[in-house]
Amino acid sequence: MKLIILNALICDPNAELNGKYCDLMIKDGLLHAIEPSKKKAFDAISKDYKRFDAQKAFLSQAWIDLYANFGEPGFEDAENFESGSQAALRGGFAKVMLSPLTQPCRDSKSGIQNVVNLSDKLPVSIYPFGTVSVNAAGKELAEMYDMQQSGAIGFTDGNHAIENAGLLLKALLYLKGMNGKLFTYANDAGLANGQRIHEGNQSTYLGIKGSPALAEEIRIQRDIELLKYAQGTIHFSQISSKQSIEIIKKAKKQGLKVTCDVAVANLCFSDKDLMAYDTNFKVIPPLRTPADQQALWDGIADGTIDAIVSNHTPIALEFKNLEYEYAQHGMNTLEAFLPMLVHSKPSEIKWESVIRALTTNPAQILGFENSNFQIGQPISFTIFDPNHSKTFIIQHSKTKNNPLHNQTIKGNVLAVYHKQKLNIF
Repeated sequence: MKLIILNALICDPNAELNGKYCDLMIKDGLLHAIEPSKKKAFDAISKDYKRFDAQKAFLSQAWIDLYANFGEPGFEDAENFESGSQAALRGGFAKVMLSPLTQPCRDSKSGIQNVVNLSDKLPVSIYPFGTVSVNAAGKELAEMYDMQQSGAIGFTDGNHAIENAGLLLKALLYLKGMNGKLFTYANDAGLANGQRIHEGNQSTYLGIKGSPALAEEIRIQRDIELLKYAQGTIHFSQISSKQSIEIIKKAKKQGLKVTCDVAVANLCFSDKDLMAYDTNFKVIPPLRTPADQQALWDGIADGTIDAIVSNHTPIALEFKNLEYEYAQHGMNTLEAFLPMLVHSKPSEIKWESVIRALTTNPAQILGFENSNFQIGQPISFTIFDPNHSKTFIIQHSKTKNNPLHNQTIKGNVLAVYHKQKLNIF
């Protein structure tokens, strides 16, 4: 495909032309040329090039999601590979790492191979996680080497925290030897009380037994001590509290190989949003206080938090439209990702910081190459407009469990270029 993009505002902290309006020429999936828009360098290019005018919207490298649930196999009524991929593309994502918590779990090479074989047929690139333990039960290590050889991008038990310290240590040592990537969710089940809601003033007011942030923080501290012993690498998935950020920041300063991410729901909402018992806000980890929410944004700005993930968890209506106590945890976030960020992003947080957490940082964690808009390099990109106001409707996902669904709000993804195809919305 031959393509020219006009009048795009480059948003890439590592790109030489960051913050400049540019025109791009793409040929056969490679960046052929990039010039400031005022030069009109491509006006005389032959008409066999398709042209798209970005109209001064942002253009960044295509977004990468480090964690999403598509459901298939086992939960296709909520989401399957096709609907999840279309939702991800509409949300601005070109690469999505899939949770292994399906039915059955992806704890063997056959489950991994199934996803790898499907990826080429979908509009986005999907990469499977394998479980750390058999059936994500936290009792014995899964066949991680076989899964890695079959294409597993990394290993996690999803939101099933690894309670057994000995098992986690074995996983750290084992993956160190095979250069594998361990993603772990920090939660002490004995303290968490089911994670229905954050323990604090709001839980007391609403009369719901709460889950203290300590349940997360104490596990992060434990896992860091195990990491010191193993001298491996670890990625903390979906951190949610101010103190968790401080613990991880200290570990990074000590030179430990630690990275982390935050789920977009925890970044964009707080327990204040639960006043109406809206089950769309019932998520794992639970929404914390506004102070925690601000600390998460600050962590994005200063680089302590490496990535923002969708933690996309579509839930069928019959399991969400219940009393708060009985509703399932989870929020449908892929299509809503940009509107959620626009809705909540503090004005002092620059878009460059957000985009770094969606592109260069996740790529580095996973070992993907970054093009940084270098001539002759393969290119995938997302064009988005934070100021475009519209009524937001979830169109591609099978479920609608997002509090912004059917609301007028700013933020729109205009196009995603991936697999040598420009997808215009």
